[in-house]
Amino acid sequence: MTSQTGNNALKKNDQTKPIASSKALSTSALGKWGAIGAALVMAMLIVVWLGLSTRETRAGISAYTRLTGAVNLQDIEAVKKLCSARFLQTHPFKTAPEGGLVGFPRYIHKNFQAWREGPAVWVCPTNRVGPIYQFLREDGEWKFDGLVGLLRSGHQIMVLPEESRNGNDESQIAP
Repeated sequence: MTSQTGNNALKKNDQTKPIASSKALSTSALGKWGAIGAALVMAMLIVVWLGLSTRETRAGISAYTRLTGAVNLQDIEAVKKLCSARFLQTHPFKTAPEGGLVGFPRYIHKNFQAWREGPAVWVCPTNRVGPIYQFLREDGEWKFDGLVGLLRSGHQIMVLPEESRNGNDESQIAP
């Protein structure tokens, strides 16, 4: 009888041991991890695409912030290095009595707008309505090319004619 009780005890011990599954992971677990992996890959692709598609605009904004820093310091030599050849030929540089340089932007609003317009980057440094400045790529760097227009309410852009961008006193924006 003791042997029978011993065999029954062994059988009970054998039955309580977990049996290893032949499947590594269930199909629902693989589907879950596959979906998570696909979502992570998609998110990384979107981040890379956004970085590449906005690279030129961000470089134009970087040039704008360097320009405003040099203008506020009234450092004419630094400003000249940040301006396009066309702008240098057509615009004189004068310090303004209130600070900065005459005809140059001095600040950027937190709600500024910037976008690509053909090969150029256009920047409206004000809060949705105001002047639009152009930056062009010259010698591998983004350079300030002056005022190109006015952003009006309703996202209307009033572009200045090329003749009025020459830097003389007649280049006024009028509605």
